[in-house]
Order: sequence, then structure tokens, then C-alpha cells
Amino acid sequence: MRNNPAQSSFRQFQLSIAVIVVIVLLGAAGFYWVELSNSPHAEGLAYIDALWWAIETVTTIGYGDFVPKTYYGKVYGITFIIIAVVTLAWAGASAVAFMVEGHLSQSLRMRKIMKQIDSLKDHYILCGLGRVGLEVLRNFRQYSMRYVVIDKSQEMIDSIINDDELFLVGDATQDEILLKANIKHARGLIACFPSDADNVFTVLTAKGINPELFVIARGSSESTHDKLIRAGANRVVLPSHLGGGRMAAMALRPTVVEFLDQSMHAFEGEEPLLLEEIPVREGSRLDGVMLKDTHIKSISGVTIMGVKDTSGHIRINPPSDYPLHSGVTLVGLGFHSQFEALRRMMGCENENE
Repeated sequence: MRNNPAQSSFRQFQLSIAVIVVIVLLGAAGFYWVELSNSPHAEGLAYIDALWWAIETVTTIGYGDFVPKTYYGKVYGITFIIIAVVTLAWAGASAVAFMVEGHLSQSLRMRKIMKQIDSLKDHYILCGLGRVGLEVLRNFRQYSMRYVVIDKSQEMIDSIINDDELFLVGDATQDEILLKANIKHARGLIACFPSDADNVFTVLTAKGINPELFVIARGSSESTHDKLIRAGANRVVLPSHLGGGRMAAMALRPTVVEFLDQSMHAFEGEEPLLLEEIPVREGSRLDGVMLKDTHIKSISGVTIMGVKDTSGHIRINPPSDYPLHSGVTLVGLGFHSQFEALRRMMGCENENE
């Protein structure tokens, strides 16, 4: 993973502190050996005195209470003064650069972000902030999803990501960066880099770490589609095919497309119409009853558009006597507030479940 400037500056700052500590300890040991242990004037003095003299030298306070008495002590003192002053100047420059350039605040921010990421569960990992990635991010923001954004460019992250969003700068094809994104507890991953090779390697890496992860990948052609499926992607999206299909639909059924656009994209001050999944879990209020007996429409206002059974078959506009059981997933149409009412009815308060 490529280090960003804040991490490099922080490590240099840590190194400078460590070097000063080592210089002080070595300097104290040297003073004790050449001055205290070999001097007739050293009676009653101890290593703590040598340590005190080393700290006085490094901090340039001066020898108000001590002057080397021996020849070797004076030679050692001169050498140690030069080394200590140069080291202190380097450490001071590192500290000033670390704080003045804003790296301190950025480093603290990254520590806070890593703590938040470590506590995430059932979140999504968005890899790549190209044109497709930006559209995915826009939808994640709209629906208040839990997510972590990964991109190689610090500049891209700085220009797009908000202060309250979680992100990592690095290469998503590497295990290290995906592990930092807490991939083992993630619900899904979206690989939407402009490069097909990056997407293939990201899918391979992600599935290698978490084989149960639901992965969606961007592809540029049918041949790439097949490679991504073989790499482990659960779904592959071809933007060119989607764009062409939408343009054809606009030409053939313009009123239908306009209706869907106005329904799914709200105007200012209006709620957008949503298509959502409603999984039926064991022991829930929907488990073991017929669709008509759930009273979903009358209680929440959500319209059930389809049902996906445990075999993966999707039935559009299911009959009212369709039996529901755990493992079935309903597809509903409604507003955000209506889905919130449905989740309360099912005893599920987490909006992302």
C-alpha cells in the first residue's frame, strides 16, 4: 500500500523522537564510563547524574553544575554536543513540518477513521472513484448506507469524500488494504475501477479473504464479464450495455422511462420512490403466513412487486395467497418512511438490514 504524506511525516516524527531517546541513553552511558567511572572526582556520583548531564547537553541548557574533568571526558563531551545539537535540530524540523503542514490533524483523523472502520459490520466497500464509483457513492449517500471508500488517489479522496465519511487510500487489489476496510465483516464489495485488470484482481483478492462476500464488479465487455464471474463476482455490470439499453428504452417507451425517472429521482423537498429488499427471517412476523395475511400494504404502504424464493427464482406480482417462509426475499416499492414503518412492523430497526 502506498504511504500518504501524513503517514510518512508521522513516521519520521516518531523516528526523530526515538533517535533523541537513544542519543540521550547512549550519551549518559558514555559520560558515566569516561567521566564518572574513571575520575577521582566521581566519588558519590551515579548513573542518574550522567543521565542528567546527557539531557542537559541535548536540550542545550548548559553545564551549570558539571564540567568534564578528564581529557577523555572533554573529548567525548565535544563530540556528544555536536551530535546532540544536530539531532535536536533535525527532530525539531520534523516536528514543525508534521504540525505546520496539517499532518498532525490528518493523522489523528485517520486514527479515528480506523477505529470506526474496525467497529463496522454489514457495511459495503466501494473500490474506485471513477465515473461509475461516483454514481455508486451518490446513491450510498442518498440511502444513508454504511460504507468504506477505497481509492489510490489522495487527491481524489480529498476532493470528493466528506469529513464524516470513512475512506482508505491504497490499492484494493492488496490484502492489506481490504483487511483494513474490515472486509471479513462486510456485507458486500463493489469494484468499479476504470481498469478491468484492477477489477479482476480486486474480486480475486476480496473472495480470497471472504468467500461469502457479495461482490459486484464493473466490466467493459462480454469477455471481461466472463473473467469477472470466474474470479468470483456475484454480479457484473457492463455500463455500455446499460447505457445502450436505456437509450433504446427512451426511444421506444419514452413515457415509461420518464415515469420511472420522476418516480425514482425526487424533486427538491420530495421523497424518492424506492425499490427495496425485505428478507423474511426465521421467527419474524412474516414467517409462515400468506402474503395477504401480512397486511403490509395497509400497515406500511409498501407495495410488494415480487418474491424471490430460496431457489433463486423471482416471481413478479405474486398472488395474495403466496406462502411466505424464512429465506424468501420480498421486493417492495415505496417511500423511505414507508419502509421504516415496515421494518418497525417486522421488529427490525436497522435500516440497512
